[in-house]
Amino acid sequence: MSKAPYLLGVDGGGTKTVAVVGSGEGQVLGYGRAGRGDIYAVGSDALDEIERAVRDACAMADIGPERVGFGAFSVAGADWPEDFTYLQQSFVARGLARSATVTNDAIGALAAELPEGPGVIVVCGTGAATGARGGRGEAWHSSFWQQGQGSVDLGVQTLRAICRADLGIGDATSLTRRVLNHLGMESVEETLHQFTRRGGRPPEQLATLTPLLLDEADHADPVARRIVRRHGSALGDIAAAAARRVGILDQPFPLFLSGGVLRHSSPILRAAIVAQVKAVAAKARYEKSSSEPVLGALTMAMQASDGPPDANQLKRMRQTKPPDEFFATVESIAVSSEPTRDRSEYTQSRLGDA
Repeated sequence: MSKAPYLLGVDGGGTKTVAVVGSGEGQVLGYGRAGRGDIYAVGSDALDEIERAVRDACAMADIGPERVGFGAFSVAGADWPEDFTYLQQSFVARGLARSATVTNDAIGALAAELPEGPGVIVVCGTGAATGARGGRGEAWHSSFWQQGQGSVDLGVQTLRAICRADLGIGDATSLTRRVLNHLGMESVEETLHQFTRRGGRPPEQLATLTPLLLDEADHADPVARRIVRRHGSALGDIAAAAARRVGILDQPFPLFLSGGVLRHSSPILRAAIVAQVKAVAAKARYEKSSSEPVLGALTMAMQASDGPPDANQLKRMRQTKPPDEFFATVESIAVSSEPTRDRSEYTQSRLGDA
């Protein structure tokens, strides 16, 4: 099949959906953004959000979706075989691309960092996902093997810790002051009431506590450090399992860490993940995430269209990608919620020791 004149890449996640339209030469021509793209979280509304992002990207590129030859959809909710079939048929039926390929969002994130070859990626944002690719191109994603991780779970653990401290059955923690100040609450009981009463705050709002948790872990609060290190070890366990599933556990491979939580300035969570992986995969090497997942989806569309993109196409794609602020969330969980010292050298040394 000849190279399509226009290609589409979509990253649909638990918080937002991003779509980019590109040329066969790798130039990004348009982009769009919408809401949650996870069919398990919001049902068929996810398809509406994905379509909205695609149509906005096409409008910016001044084309109709019918002119998109290949579309690669890297989406949360592409978990089981029936999901892939449902999503692929839905995207084609909605006219979003003449030919659509569907993959889990963890695999798209890995393609953004590593278009070819063996590797593992851990994505930790609102939720968590892990993807791996073996030496022969075989892929594995964590899907429902990985549950209860990400910023929402870290927020839940933070609330649980201050409740235990308030009851006197857990260690006192500086998290209590930080959480009450952040939420504008007078007491731990008021906070607990707000998140557990009928009609109260949705548990997803607990994700905003994650930066506070990472701050206090970095400021040596023992309770916060235990939570963060335990979470990192759990993420590392899944990453090691992913490497084992694709047959690279005893081989050299890059380990990428991506997502809003892992962009926080504190190195503790990242170091815990790396240490846990290297305990069973000594040849793994930590690689800093440097690309947006939607570019991985566009890379896969390029591969489907005309084979693996060359270095010039990949360079052109990165040069014309949307601006960084386009990807930012309304309430970023990546940036520390209070001023902290410059710890770039400290971060690298901690990860190196891991």
